[in-house]
Amino acid sequence: MREVQHASKRIPHATKIPYLIEVQRDSYRWFLEEGLLELFHSFSPIKDFTEKRELYLHDFILGQPKYSIEECRDRDMTFEAPIKVRVSIRQENREEIERDVYIGELPLMTEKGTFVINGAERVVVSQLARSPGVYFEENLSLSGRMLYKARIIPSEGPWIEIETETQREDVLTVQVGQQKRITYTTFLRALNAFDHACEPLKLTVRAAREHLWMYRSETDGDRHEPVREALLPMVLAQSVVDRRTGEIIAPAGARITYSKEEAAERNADAELVLDRKDDASADSATAPSTRWVSIEEIQAKIGPEHILHLSSPTATTEDIIELFGRRMVLRNPDFLSEKERAEMPDSLLLTPDNLLGKRAARQVLDPVTGELLVSRFHRFDKVAVSAVFRHNVPEVVVYDVNRYVEATLEAEGEHVHNADEALIDIYRKLRPGDPVTLDSARNLFQSTLYDPRRYDLGRVGRYKMSKKLELPMRGDRPPLNSRMITREDAVHILRYIINLDQGYGSTDDIDHLENKRVRSVGELLYSQLRVGFLRMEKVAKERMTSLGPDDKADPQAILSTKPISASIKSFFGSSQLSQFMDQTNPLAELTSKRRLSSMGPGGLSRQSAKLEVRDVHHSHYGRICPIETPEGPNIGLIGSLAVHARVDKYGFLQTPYRRVRKGIVTNEIVWMTADEDHKYHIAPGNERIDDKGRFVDAEGNPKTEIQVRYEDQYPVVKPEQVQFMDVSPMQIVSVATAMIPFLENDDANRALMGSNMQRQAVPTLRPQRPLVKTGVEKRAAEDSGAVVIARRDGTV
Repeated sequence: MREVQHASKRIPHATKIPYLIEVQRDSYRWFLEEGLLELFHSFSPIKDFTEKRELYLHDFILGQPKYSIEECRDRDMTFEAPIKVRVSIRQENREEIERDVYIGELPLMTEKGTFVINGAERVVVSQLARSPGVYFEENLSLSGRMLYKARIIPSEGPWIEIETETQREDVLTVQVGQQKRITYTTFLRALNAFDHACEPLKLTVRAAREHLWMYRSETDGDRHEPVREALLPMVLAQSVVDRRTGEIIAPAGARITYSKEEAAERNADAELVLDRKDDASADSATAPSTRWVSIEEIQAKIGPEHILHLSSPTATTEDIIELFGRRMVLRNPDFLSEKERAEMPDSLLLTPDNLLGKRAARQVLDPVTGELLVSRFHRFDKVAVSAVFRHNVPEVVVYDVNRYVEATLEAEGEHVHNADEALIDIYRKLRPGDPVTLDSARNLFQSTLYDPRRYDLGRVGRYKMSKKLELPMRGDRPPLNSRMITREDAVHILRYIINLDQGYGSTDDIDHLENKRVRSVGELLYSQLRVGFLRMEKVAKERMTSLGPDDKADPQAILSTKPISASIKSFFGSSQLSQFMDQTNPLAELTSKRRLSSMGPGGLSRQSAKLEVRDVHHSHYGRICPIETPEGPNIGLIGSLAVHARVDKYGFLQTPYRRVRKGIVTNEIVWMTADEDHKYHIAPGNERIDDKGRFVDAEGNPKTEIQVRYEDQYPVVKPEQVQFMDVSPMQIVSVATAMIPFLENDDANRALMGSNMQRQAVPTLRPQRPLVKTGVEKRAAEDSGAVVIARRDGTV
């Protein structure tokens, strides 16, 4: 039979359809090669309660399955392989015991991406869940003001919520899980007590200049340009040295600022305090080593690519004020000429209203007698303001501290001045009535946030948080200590809230795919096994402690295999995401492996899911099919991967695009996640292009205007402005939907029914080539595993 295709319908595919069950296969391969080993290492060593014996889990050996896949189907058995772990026990004054211990049977995935459990083929459906990371929200208060809230969602452990109080709208508080709220500045101070929370950031000079802005001006339309003097004044954790000459350009402990002039002025603020021995604020916080250096000067001497080690000490009130305060010089109008007065903005005039509530950046002295009127960092109350005007001071240098920080410092009270006092204050709030010591307070905070078995942002959480807060990435496999909340995270979350308050930055849309990730079979099994390992650890600790000092420790007797076997069985047998494979026809098999569910452990329930969650979102384009979803209570909660979609190493959905250069479409393929493609002008896949890659109309004439996607709009632009193009018109839909001929003429509701009903078609005994086809059929049949495929070319 001859294939007929109208010339106008011939749209070449720029890239091949990827392997359709890649998600399942890759995920389980990751679990066997990396995930399982990571799980063993995260629970090693297991110490008994006396900490005299330690049990180490080194490596594992996966044995051979007892029966083949066909035998398992016939005998109603599970296709599984035994796992043995290499265990060693170390004890004082004893020889180390090492042994391979059997801990259970692990079901293996077949080549088709399925599991044979008790003779029946099962599929583990991938879950579309909210990604760990930091999220910002905005809510309107009863007084009509916009209040901002940050929520830190870890991979393991309690959520951390940072929000303003309802009674005191500017006071920021932190709540860890269901515990009592503490003020944010107390939380910031407490983080300074832990070395691994104070890891410095490693930023190039250029990156520091571009990202570390605390305040943005509101005068430049929507662009919100940075205010030059409002660079976040972080501290150099290491000296900046010129490698060629060995000259120390900036010493460790110096704070950075933007310009050379401002650095000189800020140094003068501190030196004035040092000249006066009687001033109470002349302490270590204002020692000569804490001088200011200009980032402009650093760049001029060593270039923009030099790495700076920057940190943000927040232990003392002075540290917090210097970090979040904006330095201003208020001038007395009586000492200004008419011209100076006319040119100066009202906000920089020394008036009672402008001065009240600010902090002194430089001590205020009587211009006649030199008597100290207001010490450095003191807050200008009515008494201090009247003293300034009574003595007719010509100018006052102040810190305009952000209202959130100032209100939180005031709510914190006078009894907290450093990290140790902050820890004790937190302990008293969380454990009222208990006797408090510094060690007990430290242990409580450490066990809540700095025990990797209880709290872990995870690889994805660290990546998302660093990306959102514009912090340097820690690589694909960040070390465990960077998978916790650090002091820099807390400082930059507050910086982001301050920026939001000024109209810069954006809050998060929870339905956008940049905030959702795919948890496939490997990761779901990893989470389930983690629960089993926690139980096994508890049993092992008790058994090790019950042994006498002279008793011989047997690893097989100490490690209980029951919790791990039980968690594996419950995952494959009764988990909401482990389902019998739909085997009505090859398409049904393939669809069940490419399904995405928002339900399952840690997900949504069909009763509580609102319309917004179920709805089609613009970020689904090319990633999740807008048509194929069940009718009934699960509508919108279960979807299907689009034809060309794939999952990246962090679990986010990607879709491919062709790069367009100067109006010419190239064959270069770029894969993008949902947080990347909205920034570009993207042409649809059915735009005609000629042999040279130019956009043309039906007659072959070059086009002057093309409708593109940009953010959530559809503007018309010139071909030169187009940056990318879809790889195929079927990129938007799933495999089942792509099999519907002339889909563009269908009503959406009928297409939904059609894509679902194709899976219910009874397969024919003698399959034949379809009379009308769309071109996906052959690839779907090959990848479903329902047909035998010759490994080499030849005639059968």
